[in-house]
Amino acid sequence: MGDVKVLFVEDDEDDFILALDLINDITFESFDITRVKDAQSAFEHINTAHIDLCFLDYQLGVVNGIELLKRARQAGFDAPVIMLTGQEAHDLDETALAAGADDYLVKGDLTVARLSRAMRYALARRDIAQERVERLKAQADNQLKNQFLAHLSHELRTPLTAILGYTELLVH
Repeated sequence: MGDVKVLFVEDDEDDFILALDLINDITFESFDITRVKDAQSAFEHINTAHIDLCFLDYQLGVVNGIELLKRARQAGFDAPVIMLTGQEAHDLDETALAAGADDYLVKGDLTVARLSRAMRYALARRDIAQERVERLKAQADNQLKNQFLAHLSHELRTPLTAILGYTELLVH
């Protein structure tokens, strides 16, 4: 399948290195990781690069990761986003999910297994959504084809019926 393109939005060097060590221990896929340190760079990268998965820090200096996520979703960014935070708070979890995050993980609780599961599930949900869109598109295309053929058949039958009727009258 190739490398999974990961955008990692994290302003803290230590947190990034710790998470990167965990990601490097994940074996179900290979990853091409790009790190950005601030919301502006992240938003620019989101708009210009193909991304399969995004890790987004909740607190990016003065900018809230939730606001960045909302802006990205409004701009059409549809890759899975896993929100990372140093704070464990249920209301932040709900807010992140409501803003469009696929998962919400507390940095202090990260393990290879937990991170791997979150990544697998996010990528699987993305694949299922893409397959659904492709299936709906194929169904719509098939329906358009059937409508065209039905219309064409009707348009051909009407004059042919008249021609056959006149031909029968001329023969008799």
